[in-house]
Amino acid sequence: MGSQFDVCWMNQMNGLQWVELVGGALILYCYCLTTTSEAKGYMWRTLLACGVSGICGILMETAFAAANDCGNKDPNLAYIIAFNEINWIIHEVTVVLYSLFKSLSVITNQALKNSVYMIMAVLGVIFAALRINIGVNRFKFNMLGNHEISVAHSWAFISWGIADLVIIVLLVMSTLTYMKNDAGSNISGAFKTILTSSIPRIFVIFINTICIVIVGQFMNPSPTLSNFNHFLWWVKGTYPLIMLIDILLTKDLLLKSKIARESSNGSRSHPSTSVMNHSANKH
Repeated sequence: MGSQFDVCWMNQMNGLQWVELVGGALILYCYCLTTTSEAKGYMWRTLLACGVSGICGILMETAFAAANDCGNKDPNLAYIIAFNEINWIIHEVTVVLYSLFKSLSVITNQALKNSVYMIMAVLGVIFAALRINIGVNRFKFNMLGNHEISVAHSWAFISWGIADLVIIVLLVMSTLTYMKNDAGSNISGAFKTILTSSIPRIFVIFINTICIVIVGQFMNPSPTLSNFNHFLWWVKGTYPLIMLIDILLTKDLLLKSKIARESSNGSRSHPSTSVMNHSANKH
């Protein structure tokens, strides 16, 4: 039975699953290589949570599908796929959190930050509730997908897409504010951060999410549309890899932008304190 299950399990591992597993493994590898405490900041930890939860989610989901393929229709297996939604909640929330943390790293207005935190917290609760609804439906029908589960997926992705859209608007507004206020180094830091990867990356995630929702709601899609939908899910599977490349390319830039901004703010309010802090940072 064990060998038969192994064969069934491997048969469930298609291209999308391998992309996500390789992406998660690369995140773990890069995190282990990053030894300094400064580099292992909140964005790295967020990325790590995304990678680990993605690996666990894929393994549990494919194991459930493999058990069904091998003829094991035990109703208790439904608990596995239902509780696996916890992994997907962590995995998908951390994708948005990473973008949020990166965006807020170039924003100095604390009132704006607090407002964004509140908005994203509400969206996060809504998204988690909608993903739990997916788990309830999967438990109810004891399967990975049907029309009801597809509809539940769409509602969850809509809330996820709104969160991405909020971040895009936030980045554009903050950049325009820096330009208007002539904030010196803040303009450079914000522009470089955005142009390097933030808006293109978030925009790809946002558009892909909306496309999955639209295509997923076609009752009888053509073969071309079905293939396109499969491609969209492949793109979704690369999100952790996109984030990994993003953080490797921009972590030094973000750190320099943060130091420059703090130094600039400190010199305007307490010149002597700023000089002492900057000197201490070198040791």
